[in-house]
Amino acid sequence: MSLVEAYQVALGYNQSLLSKQSRLDSDREAIDQAWSQVLPDLSVSGHVGYGEYSTDYVSGETDNFKRGSVNLAQPVFSYQRFQGINKANESVASAELEFKKAQLTTGLQAIEAYIDVLESNTMVEISKQEVADHEIKMKRLEAMLGRGMATKMDMLETQSKYDELKANLSAEETQAQVTRKRLEQLVGVKFDQVMPVPEDMWQRTELWLKRSNWLDDAQVHSILILAAKQALREAQSDVEVQKGEYWPEVTARAEYYGAESYENSIKENAKVLVEMRMPIYQGGRTNSRVSAARSRVQSAQHNVEDQLYFVEVKMEESFSNLTGSYENIQAFKKSLVSADAYLAAAEKGLMYGLRGVFDVLEAKTRLYNTQRKLNAEIYKNLKSQFELLYLVGRFEPDQVASYMKQPEAFLESLG
Repeated sequence: MSLVEAYQVALGYNQSLLSKQSRLDSDREAIDQAWSQVLPDLSVSGHVGYGEYSTDYVSGETDNFKRGSVNLAQPVFSYQRFQGINKANESVASAELEFKKAQLTTGLQAIEAYIDVLESNTMVEISKQEVADHEIKMKRLEAMLGRGMATKMDMLETQSKYDELKANLSAEETQAQVTRKRLEQLVGVKFDQVMPVPEDMWQRTELWLKRSNWLDDAQVHSILILAAKQALREAQSDVEVQKGEYWPEVTARAEYYGAESYENSIKENAKVLVEMRMPIYQGGRTNSRVSAARSRVQSAQHNVEDQLYFVEVKMEESFSNLTGSYENIQAFKKSLVSADAYLAAAEKGLMYGLRGVFDVLEAKTRLYNTQRKLNAEIYKNLKSQFELLYLVGRFEPDQVASYMKQPEAFLESLG
């Protein structure tokens, strides 16, 4: 499974997203429900029964009765109902953006989990290599001990270090299993193995640093900001719905009534009428609802400002991590060369009796620890790149695929 495939699979099989998709399908029905409030309302009713009655002239009489009616109502003017359609559209648009945000956020989490798996696998390989290298060193030391070129203390130090390395390897393998399970939970399926990303991907940092106006892109395209702004529009539309209670409602009605009953002298009755309802006083309910809706608008406005600031801070943080890791990678690469040279010198010194076994073990530890730090910075750099794509609103699966294949062309196309 590749990195892009992990993203795509997560969109199709992540259980949390599937749950949100069903909820979105439910929310979309609000538009049809709102339209139904302004469409004709046709109903038919009928009654058939048996009863007893008395009049001034007779008592205890019985009779069968039948009654039926047809009613048609068509709203002609209702500010609240028609604004309800607009509110439903805004609510569905808001729900769709929230779902899109959930998709992109899950995609980012899946990619970060994928990178964690790569990092854990790399750390396990480094630890295995270190353990295997130490086993070779122990065999050599045993031979040297037999020839009197090493002491029992040297052997004990080497064995102690070996036990420590085995414990570290076990911890790394456990962590690798944890990260793998985390990725499986996010993508919603089991997988055999993950494919590596390009080894030089960290060098794409320079492409990001060519532009300085990424924040402008984020403020226009970031899903976090788009969702917050849509929530504001939804809240504003709700104010108009609540204000609709102040307006009169006009409804055209057509009715037909027919009866065969001792209760009615009129056998049939057909009429057409126009009805107007004008609210006068409702105990302050409408004022309270309008006030509450306006407070929700104010809350949504604050949320937009908060998201704008949040994206700005996250952009700065991600760029700091990107540039910091880039500089650290270069530094650790130089340190790796130095650590390798130091190890070679220590091993040579051991051969000539100028260095002890402990010096060689320390040099080995320094080399492998430098490799670990280098890999940790590389994967940190990769996470920062994808987080930036997410923040600037260029994180659809096809966009991530383009970035993986042709990063320079993709980033230039955004400018």
